[in-house]
Formats: sequence, C-alpha cells, structure tokens
Amino acid sequence: MKKNMLRVLLALAIVLGFTAASPAFAVSTVTVVSDTDVAIVGVYNKSGGPANFVDLSATPLPAVRAQEPKPYPSGYVSEGPEVTGSVWDTGVNWSFETNAPAADWIWETERAEGPASYDPVDPLYDPAAYTHGRVVVFEKKFDILGTPEEGGVIRISADNAWEVRVNGQFVARSSTAKVAGWESTELKEDAVATTGWQNVGDVSIPASVLVSGENTLTILAANEYFFADDGNTPSPALNESPYYQYNPGAAIFAMTVPYEEEVPSALVVTKTAETKFTRTYAWAIDKEVTDPADGTLSLMQGDAYVAHYKVNVTPTPTDSEWTVFGEITIENPNLVHPAMITDVLDAVGEGEFISVECPFVMPYELAPGASVTCTYSGVVPNAEDGINEATVETEGVVSGGSDTANFSFAEVAPEEVDRCIDVSDSLAGVLGEVCANAGEFTYTYPVGPYNAPGEYMLENTASFVAEDTGATGSDDATITIMVSGLGCTLTQGYWKTHSEHGPAAHPNDAWEGLVDAIFFSSGNTYHDVLWMPNKGNAYYQLAHQYIAAKLNVENGAWAPASVASAIADAEALFGTYTPGQVAGLKGNNAVRKQFVALAGLLGSYNEGAVGPGHCDEEGILTGTWLLSVNGGAYMHDMLITETVGGVLSGSGGYPAGGAPYAYPYNWTLAGQVTGSAVSMTITYQNGYTATISGTVAPSHDSMSGGAGTGGVTDWSATRVL
Repeated sequence: MKKNMLRVLLALAIVLGFTAASPAFAVSTVTVVSDTDVAIVGVYNKSGGPANFVDLSATPLPAVRAQEPKPYPSGYVSEGPEVTGSVWDTGVNWSFETNAPAADWIWETERAEGPASYDPVDPLYDPAAYTHGRVVVFEKKFDILGTPEEGGVIRISADNAWEVRVNGQFVARSSTAKVAGWESTELKEDAVATTGWQNVGDVSIPASVLVSGENTLTILAANEYFFADDGNTPSPALNESPYYQYNPGAAIFAMTVPYEEEVPSALVVTKTAETKFTRTYAWAIDKEVTDPADGTLSLMQGDAYVAHYKVNVTPTPTDSEWTVFGEITIENPNLVHPAMITDVLDAVGEGEFISVECPFVMPYELAPGASVTCTYSGVVPNAEDGINEATVETEGVVSGGSDTANFSFAEVAPEEVDRCIDVSDSLAGVLGEVCANAGEFTYTYPVGPYNAPGEYMLENTASFVAEDTGATGSDDATITIMVSGLGCTLTQGYWKTHSEHGPAAHPNDAWEGLVDAIFFSSGNTYHDVLWMPNKGNAYYQLAHQYIAAKLNVENGAWAPASVASAIADAEALFGTYTPGQVAGLKGNNAVRKQFVALAGLLGSYNEGAVGPGHCDEEGILTGTWLLSVNGGAYMHDMLITETVGGVLSGSGGYPAGGAPYAYPYNWTLAGQVTGSAVSMTITYQNGYTATISGTVAPSHDSMSGGAGTGGVTDWSATRVL
C-alpha cells in the first residue's frame, strides 16, 4: 500500500511538470488529545426534547476541563480539575495518566449542574441537565503533512457513551451506545447503558477516511438520563446541598496517526535571459548648388537657365538602452508543503538589481505542486556579455532557490528608431525615402526668364522628417541671379534711315549682310522693300514691320516668345506668297487676315508695347567723361554724343586735362550702346585704334569693361559733366 501511494504521488508530480528530483519522505506522527483546545460545535439539549440540537458550529465554545469526582464512599465530593486518582481516572481499564498524560477529561462546563446556570433564554439552558442527561459534540481539526498510509488509533472513553467520526465519516461508537442515532434519544437505558463506560475504546481509524492536509475529528459524548424511572437512584438525595454532582459527565481521548511526511524540497527556479537594444539614427542634411558652381548666375533679360542641385543625407547611428529581460518560473515541487515567498530578485553583475514584476503580492503562499511566472526587465550600462541571476527568498520549511542565465547582445537585431527619413525639397517636391545609409538626390530646376533687369535670389530648402519620432532637419541653398537689360526696339522709320544707303551719317551695323539681300520672292532688296509704300497691300504692311523686328533682334533687343513665333510665321508666309498674290486678296480673306495680324503684333514690338520697350531717343551717355585705361595708367578726357538708336560719337585726348593734346594723342570715337552694353572704337591722329566694350551702370554715370584691343587690359569711365 505504501509503495503504491508513493507511485501515485510521483505520477502526479510528472503530470504537473516538475523537473526536480523525486521528493523524500520521513515517518512522523500526529497526536490529538482532549483538552481545552477542543471546540464544542453542538449540544443536544434534552430539555427541549430528545432530538433538540443546538448548533454552535458558527460560534464554537471552548471545551473545559471537567471537575473529576473523588472516589466513594464519601459521596460525590467535587475537586479541582486535573486531579489524579479520580473515579474516572481509576475507573477506566486503560490508564490515560500513564499512556497519554496530555489528555484530560473535558466537558461543556466544569460541573454537571453547569448547564443549569445558563441564562433561561439561552438555548443551552437546562436546569435539570443532571437528570435529562446531555450530548456534547466536540470537534478538533488537525493537519497531516504527508500520507497517512497506515491509518491511526484513538483511545476514548466517555461517561456514559461516545461516537467517533473522522472527516464526516462514521468510524466507531462505544458499546454503551446501544443503537444508531442514540444521540437523538432520551438517553435512557434502552439507548445508553449506565455501566460499561469504563471500557476504553481502542479504535482503529482506517487510512481511507484520512487525507493529506487538514482533517476533522468529531466526538459525540453523552451523559445518561439519571433518575429513578430509569433504574437510577440519586445518591446523595437530589438537591441535598452540597452534593449537586451526583450525575457527572465527561469525555477523554487520545489519538495518534502515523504518516509519511514529505521532507521539504527547495523551490525550483528557472529563468530565461533575452536581450534587446535601441539604435537611434540622427540625420544630417546638406544641400548645394552644383551648377552654377559658385551659386551666382548672370542672365540677360528674358533668358532662362537650368540649375542643378544635390542633396545629401547622412545618418549617425547611436546604440543605447541595452536591456536584459525574460521570465522567472518558480515551481514548488513539494506534494504537501506550501512555500511562503517573501521576495523575488534578479541581478546582473555585482548587486545591480533589475526590476521584477510578479502576479502576486508578497508574502505569497505557493501551493504544493503549483508554479508561478514572474517577468523582469532592466537596462545595463553597455553591450558587454554577462550573467543574470534570479533569486527567490522564502520563509518557513520550504527554502528558496536561484538560477542563472548568460546573456549577450552579439546576435540580437536592434530596435531601430528613425531608421528611415522622408526627404523633400521646397522646389522639387518629394525626393524620396532614405533608410539607414547615406543617400544622395540630384535634380534640376529652371531659372528665369525674368522680365526686368536687377538682382534676384532663388532660395529653396531641402528638409527631412524622421518616420518614428518626427525629428526634422533642413538646409538651404541660394542662387544669386544678375539680370541684365535686353536692349530696346526702334521703329521702321529709324531703320529706313540708318543703313549704308543713308541718309543717316552713321549706319547701324544690324543692316550688315541684309541691306542689299533679296527679300524672299519680292524681287527687291530688304532696303528697297522697307522704303516701298504699302498702298493697302498687306504684304508690304507685314514686310515693313518684319524687317524692323528682324533688325531690332539683330541689334540686341530681346524678342519674347510671341514675337519670335510671329517672326517665324511671317517668314513662312513670305516663302509662300508674292506681293502680287497678297495684293489681290480681299479684306476678309483668311490669308490676308494672317498678314495683318502678324503686322500688328510685330508693330507693337517695334514700337515698344511688347518686349523690352522702345529705345530712348535722347542720348543718355551724352556728356564729358574721364576715361581710365589699364588700371589708371592712362587717363583721358572723353566727350560723348549719343544719338537715336544708341549711336555714339565723340572725341578726346591724352593726358586728361592736357588740351590741346600733343600729336598723336588727339583722337575720335565711334560706338554703340544697347541697353547696358556699350562698345567704342578710339582712333588716334596717326591712325592707331583701340577697341573697348563693357557695361553701363544703371545710373548711367559710370561704365567699365575688361580687355580690348590696342593694348587695353581694362578700362573704366566716370561722368564728369
């Protein structure tokens, strides 16, 4: 039987998943005796009828040591409790004083007449308890910390009857308890015998009614009905003072239960150790203009340029928050003993403790066979490998335990923060996403055209937004654009007089190569066509404006896209139609309308309504100037006259302020100014020439340029008058 039970327990341990060694056992004994720690959980009060039961289980009364009667013949002389040699001690046939000295005679009160002293309203009240008799229900709880494989033994006696129950199951009753259910009778001779209580019961308690853990022993003890009608004669006489105790009641018992007690095993602690760390990317952004390389750009009015940009983003990863985390599993391998857990600790290194979270409040009782899991997590100072130790502390018979686990960050992937960024540009829009590594974006952006001269700034910003934290960064790049003027336009009247055929004294070089060229299929030169009256012929109406526009463009005037398109459309018409064909077209003819419309647009251009504007016919450069050549090495007086179309003429001499000038330093000049661009040719008396060109300041009070011909390396001129 003992071996079979052990196999069951071991099988249970396997089912529960214990990995510890098999539990060890030792033989122990639990002893239960009658004394004041026994509780009274009920009383059969016969004053209310044979079956009248007063339930005291909710508020049990403590048993008391009964006053034991002295031996006869001096009568029922009472004495103090725990005396020896009383009628009860000497009357039983098994000596409790010798064999179980810890046991004592107990009852509801010290004296038999005690129940009569209860308050009359008390359900326990019975003024004639010494006649009616009484049944007291005693109860004693006891623990078996092991396996009661052999059962137990109880020695018991009661004046006059008893019954033993264990864990609610009937075990035995005394021979004086003649019938089942005797406790609910009048306790007369037919149910409870007067004599025979002296025979101490020697009762075996079967193992089948016992359990590991808490057990309950229940004793029903009876004092018989005692009066003449049941064959009993009170002696001395009833109520004859001081002999009240003529029918005393009491019970005594001693029980032993041997069992195999489990030797407490330490808790089984197992742990895991995992690692993680955070890698945070800090990003930098750099934006630059790659073309123009220096970030500055010079344009003519109306011109455009394609700028090139480059954006670089660079990450700097930083590792931090090296964290060790895992589970701590605590198993109680014992089959009987609970474990009282007082603390759960986890540490790395020397005394570096990590926070532990458990699903209970300590102290915590871990039941036999149970397990519980705690979690821990903590940050360590660096990424070095280490050992992590968990320790469980307890109080009581079950000791704690510990376990260690190695941890390493070598092969764990980081938890990345801001690994990726979205890059955009205020001009180019979304550039793209970059993750973990450096990235580069290149793009182009059109600059211009600008419709007015001046200094312009093209500013733009490249920026990024980190995808996790929303961190941002940006960098700017600026292109400085210097826009020069685009010249001006002159009417057909000017161009008629400024060819090599006169009558103007200084022809405009824009006519060169064109003045005597044949104008398409007209049979006449450009010069002649310009002088021909149109007489209502749309061909000549367009031809006059076309020739003037062509010469204006050749002279450096900017042509807007609409004008350039009109010039091209006019050339297509001239290549298709002759003057005679167009002369025969009526006013609403579609082709004639084309000629007229194009003439109107080109006329607006020539007259300055469209494009850079009409030239100022007053000479803005006319005046007296001081000319410096080659860094001031040669200073000249210079008198300039500007006429219609920006034609320059004049004279001067060297050295400045030296008039009349010695031969050959008296000279003349001829030149042209178009917008801010100026060029001049100086001719000395001996025929030697020097050519210079440059830019007129917007204030028209100064001009300058670089190297020219005739030994000029640089030059500048300042208006004197």
